[in-house]
Amino acid sequence: MLLVPNVHGVEPPGSFVEQLTPMERTQIGVEAMTPGEVVALDAAVQRFLAAKREVVVRATESEVRDGPFEEIARRDAMLAQAKRELVESKPAVQVTEAEAKESFLGRAKVLLRPGTKVEYARIDTHLVDPFSGWRKGTRFRLANGNVWQATEGEYWSPSRPAGLKAAIVPGLSGSFFLEIEGVGRRTRVTLVSP
Repeated sequence: MLLVPNVHGVEPPGSFVEQLTPMERTQIGVEAMTPGEVVALDAAVQRFLAAKREVVVRATESEVRDGPFEEIARRDAMLAQAKRELVESKPAVQVTEAEAKESFLGRAKVLLRPGTKVEYARIDTHLVDPFSGWRKGTRFRLANGNVWQATEGEYWSPSRPAGLKAAIVPGLSGSFFLEIEGVGRRTRVTLVSP
């Protein structure tokens, strides 16, 4: 008795012919076949399924073997592009030895007097990682080297590839919002790493 494996690799009971409904048996003409012809039909179906299974296995093996390397190459190219953008976006500034030794927070301090106007510029860049939404605490790595973190709300989206256009937009009272290409909402964010 030949067993025909199904798609999930589980062996169904009986041969192909035994699995036919009475109507199918009549349409195929099984009742008019000799036992040898029935065995030959079962063998032909078995060969057909084995060939189909082999095609699926080869395609899956190729996907498993080649897929991750293509993704790594794509991400490496995006990282190289992000590094180029970072170099191009950094201003050429001379830093004294004393300033270099001072801590980051020490250098970031600014003394503001009442009436001082502070203006923030919009930052246009790209997301380095794939995008599938956010919730409070989600971090976004940008092509300019910044890492921003969502401080509120939730938004879910089908996964989209890295490289989406993104913008950091200044809000009121020193707040910032992240806008992402194709997303109708924005989220309040805070700078984690410059």
